Amino acid sequence: MSEFGQVDVVIGTQRGDEAKARWIVELLETGQYGYVARFNGADNAGHTSDIGGAEINLHQVPMGILFPGVMNLITKASFVNPTSLVDEIGYLRSRDLKVDDDSLAISHAAHLILPGHVLLDQVSESDDAKKQGSTAKGIRYVARDKSERTGVRVEELLNDSDRIEEAVIRGLEEANRALKAAGRQEVDVTEIWSTWYKKARGIGRFITDTSVLVREALIEGDRILAEGAQSFGLDIDHGTYPYVTSSNTGVAAVQNSLGIGPKVIGNVYGAVKAIKSSVGAPHSVLPTIMDSELQDEIRGESGKIDTEKGKLTDRERDLCELDVTEVRTSIEANGVDEVFLAKLDWVPKVGPTTRIAESYADGKRTLEYSPSDSADRLRRVAPNYIELPTWDKPISHIRKFEDLPLNAQIYVITVEVLLDKPITRIGVGPYRGQMIERPIS
Repeated sequence: MSEFGQVDVVIGTQRGDEAKARWIVELLETGQYGYVARFNGADNAGHTSDIGGAEINLHQVPMGILFPGVMNLITKASFVNPTSLVDEIGYLRSRDLKVDDDSLAISHAAHLILPGHVLLDQVSESDDAKKQGSTAKGIRYVARDKSERTGVRVEELLNDSDRIEEAVIRGLEEANRALKAAGRQEVDVTEIWSTWYKKARGIGRFITDTSVLVREALIEGDRILAEGAQSFGLDIDHGTYPYVTSSNTGVAAVQNSLGIGPKVIGNVYGAVKAIKSSVGAPHSVLPTIMDSELQDEIRGESGKIDTEKGKLTDRERDLCELDVTEVRTSIEANGVDEVFLAKLDWVPKVGPTTRIAESYADGKRTLEYSPSDSADRLRRVAPNYIELPTWDKPISHIRKFEDLPLNAQIYVITVEVLLDKPITRIGVGPYRGQMIERPIS
């Protein structure tokens, strides 16, 4: 490690749920990181890990909270729902995890998700004409207010309440107009403001300038692990628009949110899931989507740590065959150095053979990268598949690559060749430790 520190990044290369949290935990277990920085998103994300076999779910607090001595940062491009964050902190403490000034800091410049944002999102998601397939957590509306420069930043919780009260009430009144138009019951503005503000101030002790903490850590030679809430396929500029989130999700967002330059970025790890999943997008923009009956067969049981249902919403995820075209695009756009492959143990579930989309057919053209156009363009492409045999032996107990069934080894090597990047970690089960390390030779 150089005298000056560095920021390593874990990027989801598909449309989410690539076990980013699992890989973050695996990296943290090496003991080389003193900081974990969340650089985008809000409580619209669900990151899952386990402690001693018991499942634990996080939404806003970075995964480093599972490790004593690690400082966790929610940085400035994130959105913060203060009341759900207070609840999450209480949940973590109930699991005997330490959450204090030495383990959590929240950027003063992050924008607050207000009660009106959430209500407006709920109304929109109940209207087929406005529905976006979102988690209805208020993200689109806090992003709107931020862009219009009418939003409220976290620092306002430390200041006089007049401005924040005005903003909350204004938002609730807008929400009431939307509720009335939708034929739904309006809310008590005064009561919600009073209850919300009292609880929201509970995050006050954690508010600071996280960019200063980042710079100080780097000067001291520390390594920081950057954690994203959403994946690159949901990036508002690079994703399948309009079926995207309201922020940037790639390496460029890390620089902006942490307040660092590109030379500080060290290793970029790309998380890939062998069975791709997506939620919220129409089937027509998922070129490799599986037959619905097969999806139902392999999705998994509710309540299991690796079931293909959203941890936040319990919505069933759409399952797709691996789309290398999409992953290749994310790798190139983010400068990915190494690939972490999750759910290799799920590949045999699709049957005696599995398919990988190596490119798209767009009329007479062959596309090796996902088209940068809107979702309408993606609806017109057809995947070019290669077919590989699967295997019939369980692999969750295996810890060495050479001990995998031959067909599993062939699968991994095939993906590696198609991506032209080394696959250095392979998930063979849902729990911590069920992983194969495969160092670059």
